[in-house]
Amino acid sequence: MSYGWERLIAAREGPNNRRAFDEVRLLYKQNAVSVDAFFSSPVEVDQGQFDDQNVREVWFWGVYATVPCPSLLGIQLDLYYLGLSNPHAVFNQGAGHEEAHTVGTRFFGTLGHWDVNDEAIYQFGQFGSGAVNAWSVAIDHGFTLKNLWSRPRLGLRAAIASGDSNPSDADLQTFNPLFVRGNYFSEAGLLSPQNFIDLFPSLRINPDPKLTAELGLDIHWRENLGDGIYQPGGSVIFRGNSNFARFVGIELVLGMAWQVNRHIRFSGAYSHFFAGQFIHQSNGDDADFGALWLTFKF
Repeated sequence: MSYGWERLIAAREGPNNRRAFDEVRLLYKQNAVSVDAFFSSPVEVDQGQFDDQNVREVWFWGVYATVPCPSLLGIQLDLYYLGLSNPHAVFNQGAGHEEAHTVGTRFFGTLGHWDVNDEAIYQFGQFGSGAVNAWSVAIDHGFTLKNLWSRPRLGLRAAIASGDSNPSDADLQTFNPLFVRGNYFSEAGLLSPQNFIDLFPSLRINPDPKLTAELGLDIHWRENLGDGIYQPGGSVIFRGNSNFARFVGIELVLGMAWQVNRHIRFSGAYSHFFAGQFIHQSNGDDADFGALWLTFKF
């Protein structure tokens, strides 16, 4: 499954195995209106052949709808509800049974030179004996200079997701991004969009219709000092410490893609993560990432 900008549900293109679900799914589509309803259990990837099975006792369900905005030509609206029951959830404050209900909306499309992709999400439910009360807001705006050589796009992404204020109490404020794409911030996939404040200015150019290059600078902070930072899979990298700094780090991001023909695509990425004060205080360090891909579609 893949919905929206994959801030919550992604097919997971990075590894060799896409994310899979055992699922009952109903789909409706008429013109620009679509509605999906599903009830599922995620599938784990085991080492042998034909031995994958669903993750026992973990259930995921929801309804996701996309409708046009009649007053704004070129703009669409997503509306959704997603439910997750996971008896093995782990956060900075510990492990327990999580039942999270997520409601959200996404406003996206193109208006002249501008493209927009904004989303607001709220989560409620129960974690152990406490209540879930979490949220996230993300914007992604770009302005394309269509009349200049290479059609440069000046972009700005900004996002924030709640973190837990007190790991000693039962309530949970850490936002759960569910089945988010691993490359939410960059292809390096170092961090998960949990307990974060993020600012990402970028410049993208198209020197040729088949060639794209992008340069960006991604800046990270912790939203709540009582919470830590997380990997894309949801596990804690460094636990929260209210005596440590809020600043997590800066990532320099470079990317390019060449669509050779309708079947073959060549792409590459490099990033360097400059660790901030919080990571140094947690005995962490800088990180480098580089990758090349050759994709064949038939």
